[in-house]
Amino acid sequence: MSAAFTVGLIAGLVCVGSLGAIIMAIFVMGKDSDFPRRAL
Repeated sequence: MSAAFTVGLIAGLVCVGSLGAIIMAIFVMGKDSDFPRRAL
């Protein structure tokens, strides 16, 4: 396992985690509205 692969893997996990947090925030904000349906 090379250093570049490790760095890429960590960066990918951070990006996926950030994306998941953003999606979760969108659904939490949209519980009482149609915001998620408009956004997606």
